[in-house]
Amino acid sequence: MNRVVPALLLVLWGCGGERVALQALIQVDPQVLASCIALDVIRVDGTVLQTQKLARPLDRQELRVAIFQGALPQDIQLQARALWGAACEEPLLANGWSAPVTARFEPTVGAVSLRLGLPPPSLDADRDGFVSQTEGGPDCDDSRPQSRPGVQELCDGSADLNCDGLWGCDDSTCSRRACSRTASALVFTTPERQTLAGECSPRPVVVERRDVLGEPAVPNHAIALQLSASSSLEATFYADAACRSPLVPTIPARASSLSFYVRGTRATSGLLTASSELGEASLAHTVLPGTPTKLAFSAASDSSLAGECVPLTLERRDAYDNAAPGPRRTVSFSPAPSAQLALYSDAACGTRLSSATFPEGAVSLPLYFRGTRAGEASIVASTTGSADARYTRRVNAGPASKLSLGLPGQTVLAGSCSPQATVRTLDAFDNPTGPSSEVPVDLSATVGMGLSFHADAGCTTGLSTLTLSARVPSGSFYFKGRTGGSVDVTAATAGMTPVTRSQRVAPVVRRGTCTLSDRATSVTCPIDPSLGSRERSFLVFQATTNNERTDHSFVRCRLVSTSTLTCDRVGSQGIAHIQWQVVERSRGLRVQHLEQSCPNNNQELLTVNIPTSVRMESSFVLFSSSQAGSTTNANDFATVRLTSPQQVEIALEENCNGANYAVQVVELEGLSVSRGLTGATDAASVEAPVPPAEASRSVLTSTFRAEGNDDVICNRMVRGEIVDREVLRFSRGAGSTSCDSTRISGIAYERLTFPEGYGVQARNVSLDNNALSTTETLSDVDPTRTLLLSSSQVHGGQGAGETSYRGNDVPGAGTARFWLTSPTRLEVARDAPLDSARWTVYAVQFEP
Repeated sequence: MNRVVPALLLVLWGCGGERVALQALIQVDPQVLASCIALDVIRVDGTVLQTQKLARPLDRQELRVAIFQGALPQDIQLQARALWGAACEEPLLANGWSAPVTARFEPTVGAVSLRLGLPPPSLDADRDGFVSQTEGGPDCDDSRPQSRPGVQELCDGSADLNCDGLWGCDDSTCSRRACSRTASALVFTTPERQTLAGECSPRPVVVERRDVLGEPAVPNHAIALQLSASSSLEATFYADAACRSPLVPTIPARASSLSFYVRGTRATSGLLTASSELGEASLAHTVLPGTPTKLAFSAASDSSLAGECVPLTLERRDAYDNAAPGPRRTVSFSPAPSAQLALYSDAACGTRLSSATFPEGAVSLPLYFRGTRAGEASIVASTTGSADARYTRRVNAGPASKLSLGLPGQTVLAGSCSPQATVRTLDAFDNPTGPSSEVPVDLSATVGMGLSFHADAGCTTGLSTLTLSARVPSGSFYFKGRTGGSVDVTAATAGMTPVTRSQRVAPVVRRGTCTLSDRATSVTCPIDPSLGSRERSFLVFQATTNNERTDHSFVRCRLVSTSTLTCDRVGSQGIAHIQWQVVERSRGLRVQHLEQSCPNNNQELLTVNIPTSVRMESSFVLFSSSQAGSTTNANDFATVRLTSPQQVEIALEENCNGANYAVQVVELEGLSVSRGLTGATDAASVEAPVPPAEASRSVLTSTFRAEGNDDVICNRMVRGEIVDREVLRFSRGAGSTSCDSTRISGIAYERLTFPEGYGVQARNVSLDNNALSTTETLSDVDPTRTLLLSSSQVHGGQGAGETSYRGNDVPGAGTARFWLTSPTRLEVARDAPLDSARWTVYAVQFEP
């Protein structure tokens, strides 16, 4: 036990005034390690007012201190501190504190006790009696009690045990024979290395720790290193010469150096760096390219304008994409698409290359690229011993220099509004591109074709010019034609190449010929161009023969599809020549194609039901039939009448026999129809009154019934004509007075008056005996929209007239075909040049 020796130290604080004092008793735990004791006088708010340091005597554990008030406040706090150092000389480090005690100056002397004990574990983790340096104390390693002030140093440079900041031989307490000098720096001991990309360095790289004298240091402690390389080297560090084992970058205890290996992949020069608490060391290191294994393209930009010649480089590279020299080697090029791009050897892109050769030791080949089609363009380079290289470049359209015109692919019907057509600007290589500024584009078409341009899909707003710009590089329009045929459409603007495209306009009236050959009962005739709709089209035809038998000469034709019509007869003898016309309109026309056969029980009256009701005031009937039998009898002639909106009536004088009928019910918007049925007549002619109508826009069609079974054909051929606005006339015999021996029991007629804009020219045409054909002059018409037909529908469509022939019953004597040989010339021809014949022929020009 330590003997307590009382001590009294009287210390004066303040000056003047009454000598009011406190006595402080500081009790020091014998185990407290301190060279100096400090007493702090503290204001109640924590401010230190005065500090008195007292050297700690070695034989005393208790100190007495008198504090006089003087200028001190009445209420204070006192706290004792243990300090470590050389007596009370600075520097001093805290090594313990007493709890603060509150005191008050009174007239009598007061006493205050302070206890200064060992620092708590929170300040002295290893419990060696010294406060940790992190808490302001003298213990430099509070994790182990062996490290504290005053202990003997190890002297091997592995640690600073006595916390004086000196290691190994630097500490004066160590013998020069027994100490190791501490390391103070890192150095690389190997020279600069060169390795191939991807290969492990052939010899190790050595980093060493050295002391202040530059000698290798081998302290008895390990040191961790941070190894790094310039990012350009893309290097990795390994523990073995095969560069397979990961490296632990540490210099072991009692070792001065670490050896390791380096593997880099980027061909360049850089630095290897080792760093630790001792500092940093660097070593120059170079990675060389390896053997070339592949090809690669490089360019300053990945895009160019169409037609632009731009430089491009082809390189040989090793497995790590380093440019690598190699032997002489030929490279072949495969551009795709080859028609729009290529490689060249010159800056003008004049000499096209399909291959090129690397010289010996060369790394790259200078090339030039030129593409003409906008979009992604690819080139593949191939050579032996290396992987192929694919280069993809974006080719952008060049400046606008010409126009493109996109017209509908399909034929457009005259009078209908076309599908959308487009105009846009192109560069010199046909790539779509916008103009640099607004440009007006004028639209035009072949003069005389009646083509008009419009801004809307209904063709109601006229248009002649489109405006294109960089923001609106294309424009759309619609067109409508009046005349059928091929029409040239042109788009033009100043400073650019204009463009012209042909557009086929389907005529309102398509026409053609076909032949029912000898021994044939039917023929299919193609329609070109095809129709847009069978339900908006009707067929008019004339079929002529020179055969007297009914089964061979009566021909029926039907519109069976949008691309074909079929004509047939019951017999097959002789040739039938057929002239056909099909009328199609895009609107305002509705046609119902019907068929009726003679029933097995034979009938004189047949009814044909109309699927969809029609407006009778604007509808008419077209009719043809094929007949059985050898002579033209009463059962071969019928009146065909529209008797209600849902029904057509076919009436004969005798029961039908083997007949097939084709009926077209045609409803035309704007048409005005007057219809009627005459009474029976034995006369050569008969007239019928009709409501007044404009004759210049009117057409007469008719069918009739005849009695008797003689073989005189002139008795059974009736021609109709419009005499004036209110009178119709029907006649037979073509001027002969001997063709009225058979009673005509009824003539069914329809006078068709077309709306304004339509034109009708009527011609009464005659042929003399032995004459096969003749011509008539018309006022100028548009053949692509002009329909030809006669006033009577018997024997072979709409080509019947009257004849004076009495020799037998050859319908061809009074049946003709009609066609236009020019806009002003009508041709009329028959197959049987027997006696004279007359026809009323109408040329109807439609307004599409």
